[in-house]
Amino acid sequence: MAGWVVAGILLIALALLAWRLGAAHRQALQLRRDLAAAQRDLENTRQAEQSLHDWQTSVGSAVEEALLTLDTEQRVVWANEKSVKLFGASVGKSLIEATRLYDLEMLVADTFHAIEPMERLVTLNGSTYLARTARLGRGDLVLALQDVSEVQRLGRARRDFVANISHELRTPLASIRLLVETLQAGALSNPPVASEMLSKINIEMDALSQLARELLDLALIESGQMPLKLQRTDLHDLAQTQMQRFTPQAQQKQQILVMDIPAGTCALADGEMIGRVLSNLLHNACKFAPSGGRISVSAQLDQDDVTVSVTDTGPGVPPEDLARIFERFFKVDRARGQSGTGLGLAIARHIVEGHGGRIWAESSLGHGATFRFTLPAC
Repeated sequence: MAGWVVAGILLIALALLAWRLGAAHRQALQLRRDLAAAQRDLENTRQAEQSLHDWQTSVGSAVEEALLTLDTEQRVVWANEKSVKLFGASVGKSLIEATRLYDLEMLVADTFHAIEPMERLVTLNGSTYLARTARLGRGDLVLALQDVSEVQRLGRARRDFVANISHELRTPLASIRLLVETLQAGALSNPPVASEMLSKINIEMDALSQLARELLDLALIESGQMPLKLQRTDLHDLAQTQMQRFTPQAQQKQQILVMDIPAGTCALADGEMIGRVLSNLLHNACKFAPSGGRISVSAQLDQDDVTVSVTDTGPGVPPEDLARIFERFFKVDRARGQSGTGLGLAIARHIVEGHGGRIWAESSLGHGATFRFTLPAC
């Protein structure tokens, strides 16, 4: 009897052990499933983070702005390559450590207490940046800095251009108005006076026509709508043609025109456009050289380039103005301040640079001026 009891107890113990083993096995299976799910979630999270990182990197590389993400303590959470190059921004640094800009720190601080995005102009390394901020959903903040130095420069250039145009138009228009009023007031009854007045009106109209023509030419050249036709060009023949055009003007002032360009000197150029460059330079030389003065045109071959020079014996150009005389509307008032649109040298510069050459001036006050430009040799 006792044996059966022991056997029963053993059976019960074995059954209980089997049940516990089964439960443990089921728990192990569930743990494996939970672990696999956790691994999948971890992998999905890792992939999501990698996608976010790739997206941030792509966006950061695609935009021109320097971008940073900041937490509520103004520490850098993320920075694109442009911001790293700009001021060494790196993750973990505070904004003031990264930029050393108090204005930027105050902008960010103000943004954390505002609802709408904010922006402010700041100066960094001598350049002007438009700093813009916006809050992110989780409380962080994004900061973008756009370099607007060139935009500001173009804005100033536009305002200067309009001001210069207004100035250039004001003088001939005022002269024409005065002459017309004089004619209307009775000068028409005096034929000699009327003829003189009409002649002056015609001169002012020519000045307006020249201004309009040169403005159009400059606009076409700068926009690339006046293409260059490069071909083998004989500079001797080209310069001779232009000098013949100015011979009557030079003879009126008893000026001497000299050309020192060997026959067959060849350049790869647009003959018509380079003719305009020579025309502008010769026009200036004849205008500023005194009576009995000398104007010479020469060319020198130097390896792969030909350097063309136009020299006059006029009053010269002040050293501080040499770098600016090729700007639009710039005029040298003290030494060479005579009439003109101030566009001829700007047009010449664009034409020469369009040929891959360069143009410059050499001068000293009282000793004349030499204008040189280079062209590719044939």
